Amino acid sequence: MGKGRMYCWESDGTRADCNECKGSDQCRFAKKERKIKMGQKEGKWTFNSVDDGVWYNAVYDTKEEAIAAARRDDLSIFFVGRIELMSLPRLNISEEIIERLVEYAFEECGEAAEDWLYDAALNDLQQLDNAINDVIKEWLEDNALMPNFYKITGIEEIHYPEPMD
Repeated sequence: MGKGRMYCWESDGTRADCNECKGSDQCRFAKKERKIKMGQKEGKWTFNSVDDGVWYNAVYDTKEEAIAAARRDDLSIFFVGRIELMSLPRLNISEEIIERLVEYAFEECGEAAEDWLYDAALNDLQQLDNAINDVIKEWLEDNALMPNFYKITGIEEIHYPEPMD
């Protein structure tokens, strides 16, 4: 982070002086601030000189603003695209978890545990998957570990034969 006064975001959403880490990149409050900024980028536009790789340019409300910014950078051939935040994948791992629990129980207690959880219904497994996904999302949010990157969609190549005056 840059020099100057550093701020953190408290759990109630208020800003306070950063006493925990003096604004280092490890600051969980600073990470929260970056997460809030990421959410504000959804659906906006950016530009790049190539259509792949990491797009580092500023973010604009409209496609036209992104094109104008690329032209101000004297680009005659460039790409514009729309920002789409990454969504978390839905994990369906309840069957694997149940299987491991049963294996562990069998190793610990033998045949007495053989039929344990055998009657877990599909609805029970879906409920477990939902709970697992909720816990993972909550953990990522609480530890400021949500994705801080995005993908570019609707990429269009733009050509302007003459440089901008």
